Amino acid sequence: MTGELEGIIELGGAAAVEVAASTLANRGQPLDKCKNCHAPLVGPYCAVCGQEQDTHRRTLKGLTNEFVKDVVNFDSRILRTARALLFQPGELACAYREGRTRPYVPPVRLYLFVSLIFFLILAFANIGILQVAVQVKGEAKFSSYIKSPYVLKINSNSKIDAKTIAEARKFGVDLEPGKLEPGAAPIITGDARFFAPIGSVQSQLPPQTLKLISKARQRVAQKLTNTPFAGSDRVLQGVEHIAKDPAAINGPLTTWVPRMLFLLVPLFAAVLMAFYFRARKHYYYVDHLVFALNYFSAAFVILLITAGLVQILPGPLVALLTLFGLGAYLLLAMKRFYAQGWLRTTIKFAASMAIYLIFILGPAIVIVVLMSISEA
Repeated sequence: MTGELEGIIELGGAAAVEVAASTLANRGQPLDKCKNCHAPLVGPYCAVCGQEQDTHRRTLKGLTNEFVKDVVNFDSRILRTARALLFQPGELACAYREGRTRPYVPPVRLYLFVSLIFFLILAFANIGILQVAVQVKGEAKFSSYIKSPYVLKINSNSKIDAKTIAEARKFGVDLEPGKLEPGAAPIITGDARFFAPIGSVQSQLPPQTLKLISKARQRVAQKLTNTPFAGSDRVLQGVEHIAKDPAAINGPLTTWVPRMLFLLVPLFAAVLMAFYFRARKHYYYVDHLVFALNYFSAAFVILLITAGLVQILPGPLVALLTLFGLGAYLLLAMKRFYAQGWLRTTIKFAASMAIYLIFILGPAIVIVVLMSISEA
């Protein structure tokens, strides 16, 4: 039935064009034909295919004026979108849902544009998303019992009682308190630095510690040979590379973050849809998806501001401000877009974020970091 109705409408439109063309011809007015479908032209656009009558073959002055006009209109659209994105949380999603799409940049295009600008600015400013400074912080003292082929290290403050001896015998080691020898091992830690200039974070490991890490990696890789975990040697190699070059993780991370976001954004929209399921007649999944795209676009802007602030303010303070900014923006956007009271909006905000962070974003961050380390 719908197809028949559309066919009737198309035939009616074509008949109307023919009647208008016939009337103009009877009045002696010349008629042009569409350059695309050759239908009679009545007005500046073809009523059949939409082709514009003006072929844009004009003087250089006219072409320049048209270019300036297009740039001004495009700039005004970008400025309106930027103002709404930064200072009116939820406005862009509301505009899309209400059909006010003309004044703003479309959500997908905005997301791609802002994310591209984010990574381009970081690359141009030579700022890394993440760098890890591997350092030695003291030594862990222990007592070792050596009985080939086992080496069992015990904390120097612990006592070897009957329970410890029994546990050791399960692994084929006979412990005797009189055969303990003192020793020490370096405590190796990683200090994560976000949005620091590449090259400003240096490894503090002495050469002998780097050799120790390399030998440990080789030893673990040999033990994992012919096991289901043999492929994890790539992660160990990445750790060794990061120990030598703190910025080694930044390149793979820049590649994996955009890939993971293509999964995180739709899942974020799905979580919101679950919490607003009772309003499904008014909010379709595409509405939640547009909201998610706009929020992640704003998140990129906030993180870009973070990258600038961290150069002049203490890192912990900037991290706190960033978390507050991301949370406050989302809360205000949810309040405006879903038009519910503050209490219900706050409860849904807290619950949805807890679920998203624990079950989706947290595991995704772990996967991205591991993949980035394996490619470092």
